[in-house]
Order: sequence, then structure tokens, then C-alpha cells
Amino acid sequence: MAKAGILMLNDKWNADMQKGIIRVSNKHVDNLKASLVFIKNIDGKDVIVRGIGASGILRKAQQKYLN
Repeated sequence: MAKAGILMLNDKWNADMQKGIIRVSNKHVDNLKASLVFIKNIDGKDVIVRGIGASGILRKAQQKYLN
């Protein structure tokens, strides 16, 4: 997964909606979605992380999924 170039974009996190954007190479989108299944807790809190969509442009992803 190191070649995937995964970046959690902190400025693209909407705390009210509990949604954010993760940047990843388009060749590794399926691998990223598969790896999200294994996240069970964050900071001691139980969570469910799921992918709701993909976009080739960050601006369009933000408009579609965070607004």
C-alpha cells in the first residue's frame, strides 16, 4: 500500500456529517476500500469506515460528498 500514496486530507473533514476525503492513486482505489474494512476503532472509539464514492478530481469529490 506504500505505492498507493494514501493521504487523509484533514482540511477535507466534515465533523458534522462525519465524512472526509482520502486521496489515493486511481490504481489503488479497490485496495484502499478493502483495507477500510479492517479499521475497527479510532482513539478507542468503535467505528465503521466505508467508502461512499470515488472521483478523479478533489474539488468534485468535495462538492458531491461533503456538501
